[in-house]
Amino acid sequence: MRTEQRLDALKNSIDHRFDSQQKSMDERFNAQNDKLNDIQTMLYFLLGSMIALMGFVLWDRRTTIALVQREQKG
Repeated sequence: MRTEQRLDALKNSIDHRFDSQQKSMDERFNAQNDKLNDIQTMLYFLLGSMIALMGFVLWDRRTTIALVQREQKG
């Protein structure tokens, strides 16, 4: 009987340690997921900004070239 109580206490202690380790790991993984989501959002924003800037540059160059061509004709 006494041995069973010791084994139960040991089992409960080990279970408690495993549960606390699991919670700690879950918190770390959630923190990493949050960081990766923030980085992904920033990369999407930067990519969209670069595409918009390239579109503006092409539009500006096209309008400038059209203006110069009109001046040369007229």
